[in-house]
Amino acid sequence: MRPTAAYDYRAMVDFATRHATPQPEDNVPYERDTNDCTNFISHSLAAGGWAEEVGWYQSDSAWWYNFNPWPFPDNHSYTWGGAVNWQRFARDESKRVYELSGPSGLGIADVVQFEIFGYSDPGEPGHTMMVTDFTADGTPKISYHTNDTLNKPISEILAAHDDGERFWYFRT
Repeated sequence: MRPTAAYDYRAMVDFATRHATPQPEDNVPYERDTNDCTNFISHSLAAGGWAEEVGWYQSDSAWWYNFNPWPFPDNHSYTWGGAVNWQRFARDESKRVYELSGPSGLGIADVVQFEIFGYSDPGEPGHTMMVTDFTADGTPKISYHTNDTLNKPISEILAAHDDGERFWYFRT
């Protein structure tokens, strides 16, 4: 069951699927980060009604926003663009998501994160993705950025990361 917030999950998915892959040229309506996965998912969530939490400093867990007024050099909060920071904000601070026990409970516009050995700190997420469709047999399909991908079955992602990386599944 979804939380009671009035989010537009279709708008989240529409944004993600429209901007998941470059079409003949990069068509995202924002400035990409070098590692753009969480930034991409944050834009998708905002398209569906996630309200920004604006603060006066660039917190790694308390604020979630896509602008950063002077005198700060970045244009979004750490929570908007960083996988582990997004998780702290969304799950722990704002409680906008809750964790599912596995991929079988995933619904449309839910978020999946996983640890990347050698990139993220051990036990912390390094990549963020969104459920944007399902296969005929009900397997979630995932879309994401950095390596721009549209509707990849989660079974392929899990198989490619079967050497102990941790996964997190969040109901949005």
